[in-house]
Amino acid sequence: MRASRLAAIILCSNVLGGSGCRDPDEPPVPPAPSGPTAGDDAAAITTAIRHFATQKVAFAFTAREAATLILVHEQSPAGVVSGSERGIQAETRLDGWEAPADAIERLLRRNAEPVSLRTLPFGDGVVAADLGPIQPINWEPPADHPGAKAYAHVWLPGYSADGRTAVVRFLFGPTPHGASATYLLTRDDGGWAVRKWTFVYYA
Repeated sequence: MRASRLAAIILCSNVLGGSGCRDPDEPPVPPAPSGPTAGDDAAAITTAIRHFATQKVAFAFTAREAATLILVHEQSPAGVVSGSERGIQAETRLDGWEAPADAIERLLRRNAEPVSLRTLPFGDGVVAADLGPIQPINWEPPADHPGAKAYAHVWLPGYSADGRTAVVRFLFGPTPHGASATYLLTRDDGGWAVRKWTFVYYA
């Protein structure tokens, strides 16, 4: 054992210059956990948006209550509305729950700059589209999606450290002065499930 260990140390020193060498008696270092994938983001967003489409939402669904398709703008907004842990938690407390701080922190960090959502593999009922400039209260579905129910400007989700809790946040409309939704999701082997949600209308 000593001879093998000595040989390994000599090899590290002479051949590799000591770079990247590990004591052969030490246990292996586990790989660092990977970050969220496009599939993770698309699944979490789809879960929240599908739930949103089933709710009684003031203004946004007027005259389109029977529709189910929600259009997601192909690029996330610049910066997050109520863009702090305190601001987002103040909104969710209106409905008696608190978004987890670690997930909010990751949501804010991931959305420091706008990102493209066009390639995310959303599920049925959610379609990414270039919505262009929007008139919040006068919006009508575009010609290529005449059956759309409403629109959403979505930020990338924020996840807990273990990846099993997510906060999904988006603006939606049409509304007179803008509105946002914040969702708390949890994941098990069956996928994502909605646990809590809050809709806030801005004056």
